[in-house]
Amino acid sequence: KESLSHAFEQYVVAIINGLPGLISGLIILFVGWLLANVLRRVVKGIAERAGLDSAVERSGFSKVLAKVGIAKISVFLSGLVYAFALLVFIVAAAEVMHLAGVTDAINKLFAYMPTLLTAMAIFLVGLWGAELVKNAVGTMMESVGLSGGRVLGSVLFGIIVLFTSITALNMAGVDTTLITSNIVVIMGGILIAFCIAY
Repeated sequence: KESLSHAFEQYVVAIINGLPGLISGLIILFVGWLLANVLRRVVKGIAERAGLDSAVERSGFSKVLAKVGIAKISVFLSGLVYAFALLVFIVAAAEVMHLAGVTDAINKLFAYMPTLLTAMAIFLVGLWGAELVKNAVGTMMESVGLSGGRVLGSVLFGIIVLFTSITALNMAGVDTTLITSNIVVIMGGILIAFCIAY
């Protein structure tokens, strides 16, 4: 009975001691969620008033964003700000609740985020450039009366996207040695076949 009573007392004391940190963490999370929502609306409103969506639409970059599931640049930027703000408050709440594992994981995510965003930017810009090259080659060959412009444009599009994807993966820290080696072998085989056919 004494052992059970002692164990129960320790359990209750641990819960009571942990309640202030838990309540404080939940309050921080709630406040952070409110502020993150406010920031998302503010950033979205600023982007819409600045005409960012229409500028992206005119540049043709919106088609590239649509391919990766982004409807509007203002929605994407506001969502990014919302996620960053929420992560900051999650770290603060985890520190208050003494959840070292959560804090370390999110800090590592924050440290990796610039690299990830750079890789995403490289991929999106490469996709946009490949789309421009594809359209330009098709239009140019059609204007001079040559056939096969769409096929050549699609081939160039695929090559640019391929090399851009490899560059983005390298930037993200992914080992692409095997992919690069296979591409070199495939390209060599295509060139040899072209030479023999010629």
